[in-house]
Amino acid sequence: MIAPTAAEADALSTALYVLGPEGLPTVAAAGGPVGAIVVLPAATSGGVRLLTANVPEAAVTVEPCPGVEWPAAPSPADGGG
Repeated sequence: MIAPTAAEADALSTALYVLGPEGLPTVAAAGGPVGAIVVLPAATSGGVRLLTANVPEAAVTVEPCPGVEWPAAPSPADGGG
């Protein structure tokens, strides 16, 4: 969580943990002061899926590799590596 204060980030990360990924638009509403990067298990075994909210793509660098699911990170099969 990226929030104006550490206390807010702590509270909102707990709320997101309870709500699950479906709560991301509520906890980090578009255009709001709170951002988030969420790492979840991927559909493929051993992989990870990344979700972001209110975090500029340029602020996150993801190495394209098998097992990483993130729209901004093209897979090697898509010509991204």
